[in-house]
Amino acid sequence: MRLFYSKTLPNDCSVLVLVAEGGRRIEFYLRQSDEGATLLALAGSNEPGKSKLQGPYETVEQAIAARNAIAQALINEGFGHVVNHQPLWELAAQRAWGEVKSKNSAAKVDTTFKPQDVFLDW
Repeated sequence: MRLFYSKTLPNDCSVLVLVAEGGRRIEFYLRQSDEGATLLALAGSNEPGKSKLQGPYETVEQAIAARNAIAQALINEGFGHVVNHQPLWELAAQRAWGEVKSKNSAAKVDTTFKPQDVFLDW
């Protein structure tokens, strides 16, 4: 994917809202953590029917660039960027973040070095 940097899309972590005919809507959320920045997209009409998670990106700027590139591609397909529009699916986004957090904590990897686990053949 080629990244196009748009001057009309926000370059911060605010929620980005796109709408199209028929009430279709996409909301993009960014969240920062110790591991980096993660991008969450919720799509649907009245309720978010689909969600997509990408990341973690090493920097917030990378996540913003990816979000804006995806948003620009959707704008080219007929969606419109809504400025100063209140996001409707913040609770669904919080629920999605919680599910990701619980999955990540359940799959915690122990990276502690244990010398007795090293087999030397020499």
